[in-house]
Amino acid sequence: MKDNKLYRGISVHMVPHAHIDMLWLWDWRETLSVFKNTFGGMLHAMGKNSQFTYTQNSAVAYCAVEKHFPALFKKIQKFAGKGQWEISGGAWVEAFEAIASGESIVRNYFYGKKYFKDKFNLDVTTAFNAEGTAFAPCLPQILKQSGIDRFVVGRQTEFSEKWRPLCAWKGNDGTAVTVACLRHYWHPFFIDTCNPYTPQTINEVRAYSSELRFKHGLKDVLYVFGQGDHGGNPDKRDVKNILEMIKTRAQPRVRFSTFRRFFDAALKHTPAVPVIDDLGGRNSPARSISLGCSWARHKRSNAMAESKMISAEFLAALCFLRGLPHRQEVLDALWKEILFNQFHDVAWGSCIEEVRRHTERSYRSIQRGLDLHTHASRRL
Repeated sequence: MKDNKLYRGISVHMVPHAHIDMLWLWDWRETLSVFKNTFGGMLHAMGKNSQFTYTQNSAVAYCAVEKHFPALFKKIQKFAGKGQWEISGGAWVEAFEAIASGESIVRNYFYGKKYFKDKFNLDVTTAFNAEGTAFAPCLPQILKQSGIDRFVVGRQTEFSEKWRPLCAWKGNDGTAVTVACLRHYWHPFFIDTCNPYTPQTINEVRAYSSELRFKHGLKDVLYVFGQGDHGGNPDKRDVKNILEMIKTRAQPRVRFSTFRRFFDAALKHTPAVPVIDDLGGRNSPARSISLGCSWARHKRSNAMAESKMISAEFLAALCFLRGLPHRQEVLDALWKEILFNQFHDVAWGSCIEEVRRHTERSYRSIQRGLDLHTHASRRL
């Protein structure tokens, strides 16, 4: 195949990822099996080829695997240590932040980063939200103060007229983080059942990368591919085709990569990126669409739980200052339950009835736990 000089110097960072909805059209038991099958498949691919990489966010997913599939979890730790398995996100769960308080957003990243530090000895510096809608304008400040200065966001072209593949998002206090906006949050990029590796496949890669090169001035292009929502193993054709492109040294240069490698390269080659003041938030249709399909009862229960949690923690702090006993581990567990219920498909109300009933039971349990903790603290 003739090499076109127009594509020389462009690097396409192919990042495998399987977006897994914690709850949606299935319950938690099925999600556990999705974790097992998806992560097992990714680890198998890594074992067969040292070039294969994978990125996964959401600390709650890792926590579940650690509890239910400890052998699998140890393998994840092994490949994370090698750099093939990338820990991304830094949050406990992919939350719908339009209904979350500022304290909840802080706790989401606090508990997520703490878990990754404890279990993997990693300080996650790249946030990742595959279904990026209705972000809080204060999020850049929270991310920066949490030690996160890079953010990967999906689904932006569906909702935002200000889509940029690489930009700096400035929050309402002036704090900015570097953002990579994806056109899709998952995509089986190379699949062609008739011609798994053809000039058309190369041309698709070239068309996408050349658009970002000549329209936005990027030499490094990020493309996240894989299965979405219900997880799934990497398609063998995807892996085969990428390896073939690497082997033939086709232009643009294609390689398995990670978010960290992409940002390091992109910011080196493109030090000045455009600045935007809104990301799927205040002024975009995403906010109104997302808020409109939220579950009203869930909003009310979430607000009540957040309010009671602040009161419970205030009392716990007083107990600590007075040298009185308090059970911080109970509050931590309740916080994580609140955060889990802020997962986007639950908060949107797009989940099945069984998940709704489970969430309502969860909120009742949270309320009882907070009432008991508050009552016990007041007695002291």
